[in-house]
Amino acid sequence: MEYAILALSTAAFERDGAFEGQSLKLYTRGLYELQKAIDNPKTRLDDQTLAACVLLGMFEFAECPGRTVSAYMRHYQGAMALLQLRGPEQHISGLAHDMFQVLRMHTAFQGLAQGYENQLAKPTWMDGPWISKTKTMHDLLLDIFLQVPKLLSRARAVPASQPSQARLNGGLKALKALLDLNEQLIQWLESYQYTYPTTHWPELSTASSSTDSEELGRLYPVSIQFPSYHVAETMILYWTVQILIYASISTLYTRLTSSDKDITIFEVDDLSPKGNDGISLAEIQPILDTSDVMSWPETSARYICQSVEYFFQKEFRGMGAGVVLSPLLVVKACLSRSAEDFSREITWIDETIGRIQGNGAGLAACI
Repeated sequence: MEYAILALSTAAFERDGAFEGQSLKLYTRGLYELQKAIDNPKTRLDDQTLAACVLLGMFEFAECPGRTVSAYMRHYQGAMALLQLRGPEQHISGLAHDMFQVLRMHTAFQGLAQGYENQLAKPTWMDGPWISKTKTMHDLLLDIFLQVPKLLSRARAVPASQPSQARLNGGLKALKALLDLNEQLIQWLESYQYTYPTTHWPELSTASSSTDSEELGRLYPVSIQFPSYHVAETMILYWTVQILIYASISTLYTRLTSSDKDITIFEVDDLSPKGNDGISLAEIQPILDTSDVMSWPETSARYICQSVEYFFQKEFRGMGAGVVLSPLLVVKACLSRSAEDFSREITWIDETIGRIQGNGAGLAACI
């Protein structure tokens, strides 16, 4: 583990012009020591072995020496394999719990690409590592996030054509599940704001972009500021979960209503309070009309982009850049699928990802 820590630390000094080339040597030695630890049955399941695997993965995220995501993914997959071998009960405190938390965050985003429920979304992993402690608000937000990939998969499975009652039945079930998860997210925010009444505020932005013009003005003239780094990290994660849920609800609802306007109600098992009242698009529409769900591109996406300037502060070094990369990729994916023209916003995101690469997240160049 010590070589992994040294590699990460030395890489930070290299960005300041010192110790050139030393971090890669330490990283290579760290790989050698990690392989020895994994090959040895006595050290394979040690906390330090798991930590070394996670930290070497973080080096790949920060430096990406091979200019490919494959090495980072191998570290992630290896760490997840070690996690599974160790079991939930081995991650209730100390270094093991800290490494589990890092993997939990990475898994939430990886699940979006995989498109199905992952192991950490199962009850044993949702509850086991906290048997001796209370979950934080950040932990509870990740609980919601880990449920998203499975629901996105259900929503995508609803065909865009071939209208039938079975299709509508499946579509409404998926839509209702997304609305229920959104309600959990709303309740989470209410609880979080009880602890932090002021989560963020606007300030005039000092950043510039090639998307700014005299004719159109500045794309994001206002930046969002936060009372602390921890709150900033939590809120950008909240908006990321929100845009994923909003985008899926918006897309699925539009898909269902565009081809099935004549069908208003039919039976759906286990959705009504009494179990046999049925549910309809007409009943769901008022819920959407009184919420922000259908305007997701202009709300959640904008908040995430306006938060970037805060994370680029020098005091956060590469840590801040690493936090915003995945949320920006989520925003880009959602805006790219929208029927509206968000080419200007996407150009801004691509430009920002280039800045992230130069601020301690080398993996950005390979995405």
